[in-house]
Amino acid sequence: MISKSIIFCIGIIICLIILCLVLIQRYSDLSESYDELESERRSSGNKDKRSKFDLLVAGLAAIQKTGAGSAAETAQRENFYQTIVDCACSLIDASQGSLMLIDYEREELAIVAARNITSQEVLNTRIKPGEGIAGRAYQDGEVIFVAEPGRDVNYTRYRGTEEENNPLISMPLKVKDKPFGVLNLHLPSQETSFTEYELKFLEIFTNAASSMLENINLYEKVESYYHETVNTLVRVISANDRRKGKVAEISGKKAKRLAQELDLDEETQKNIEYAALLCNIGRLGVDSEILHKKGKLTASEYSDLKQHIYMSYQILAPIRYFVPVAQMVLYHQEWFNGAGYPEKLRGDSIPLGARIISIINAWEAMVTDQPYRPALSFEQAKAELEKGSGTQFDPEIVPVFLKLEKAGWPVRF
Repeated sequence: MISKSIIFCIGIIICLIILCLVLIQRYSDLSESYDELESERRSSGNKDKRSKFDLLVAGLAAIQKTGAGSAAETAQRENFYQTIVDCACSLIDASQGSLMLIDYEREELAIVAARNITSQEVLNTRIKPGEGIAGRAYQDGEVIFVAEPGRDVNYTRYRGTEEENNPLISMPLKVKDKPFGVLNLHLPSQETSFTEYELKFLEIFTNAASSMLENINLYEKVESYYHETVNTLVRVISANDRRKGKVAEISGKKAKRLAQELDLDEETQKNIEYAALLCNIGRLGVDSEILHKKGKLTASEYSDLKQHIYMSYQILAPIRYFVPVAQMVLYHQEWFNGAGYPEKLRGDSIPLGARIISIINAWEAMVTDQPYRPALSFEQAKAELEKGSGTQFDPEIVPVFLKLEKAGWPVRF
């Protein structure tokens, strides 16, 4: 007979075994739950990382697309600046952002694009290198992150809204370690730091934006050089014949304004303006007696005069930047009906810029004194231009030109 004490001990042991089994199962359940949570967290992190990567790729594509043509047109350049800010904000879920570029003449950083910053703040914010957080990031060429800008004594340039107290990162834009701007981004208030991949992606994005911005700056420097080349050539024309120089300047302004009225893009407007300024540069190689002859030119003299378009072309064509300008200059004596020279082109086969210059040149020749006749009145010149519409001149451009001439060439806003 088993004693009660033995039975009691066995019962205790069985209870302990059951308790152990329960605890083991509970531990197993907790372990599985933790593994599931950890797996979910990692999965969520990977999804977020992939999402950020997709945003990075989209951002790089966007700045490449908008930056490609932004050097030529002011509106596109402003759109490119804004694209940089918008893409950077999206990349790290920033509530606010701004792009600042250095104004070398004033030695100040100025905002050229912003998100969720008032226009007044954009216009009024000017920061010296070394001043404030953005100025320090620019001067030192290093990324600066401030968790509480509102409490930072260096943060003096953004004021007024609650969001401007959110965590701020200022990233210098550099080419060959030389800074030329700063990208400022505010995190949402609940965020206090960046993930490692967010910083890496942001670094990749800002490097790409920096390269594109530098390319635009280089283009503008080259463009400025060629603009000065044009001015130099115009001064050469003026030195040889002051009246022709004055006519060239007037023709250039009218050509650009007419191109605007025809809704041509800014680069085409500029090329047409240059072509109008320089279309007669080749006359420097024509005998002055022919240019100033009061009577009718002989066939031989007229043949020599016509050579000026080839001379103009030969001066401009070797300069790659002036290739489209040279084409307009070469064909500005063509007639719409094919009766002109040098190749008897007709209609739309004549470059549009050449058709514009043809009208302006003819008009300026009619309304100014010539060695062989006095200037025509407005009505006389208008009648001659309308008479040549469809034969010598493009019939669609003539009425647009006359409208602007009658209105006094108002500035287009």
